[in-house]
Amino acid sequence: MTANQEFVDLVYNEVGSELKQHGDFLIKLLEEDDWSFVIKSHALIEASVTNLLIRRIGEPEMTKFVKRMPLSDSESGKVVLLKDLGLLDSGLRSFIRWYSELRNKLVHNLEHIDFQLESHFASLDPNQKKSWKKKVNDIIEIPETLEKIFYSNWKIPLTLCLNKIIGECSFKGGRCEAIRKIQNMRD
Repeated sequence: MTANQEFVDLVYNEVGSELKQHGDFLIKLLEEDDWSFVIKSHALIEASVTNLLIRRIGEPEMTKFVKRMPLSDSESGKVVLLKDLGLLDSGLRSFIRWYSELRNKLVHNLEHIDFQLESHFASLDPNQKKSWKKKVNDIIEIPETLEKIFYSNWKIPLTLCLNKIIGECSFKGGRCEAIRKIQNMRD
């Protein structure tokens, strides 16, 4: 087996079962009410980002610290660390910050317990809708001809964006683990 093949096998072994587990979770979330969908999917994003950072840093002593960091704090959050380490692109980071704002709105106010995505997006002004669609298109590039289908059920574009973020975190975390294992084999 070549070193390249060994690296590829290590990455896929690290990532494969993780992606399936997260994908299954996201599919089950589609059956949830909108409030639960946002809260639970945001928790999955945060766990995925945390896992990526811990795997990238590779220092078990830092695990507790990283887990306690806020996700979207603009000065000292995990999203800033993702940027500084070059782990996720600006579109993904922007979506995470936007999704965190939505989640915070829901989780910190009991009047939002009956939150509906359709009503929420219908209430946005044209500039907010344009901004939201840009965040989605920065991640999954929805063709204009398919927009009506994608936005007829807001969970669909959200789930695709979430899947992309979680997939990137899993892949890059697995890559970090594989690199570390290969370095340890050489030492």
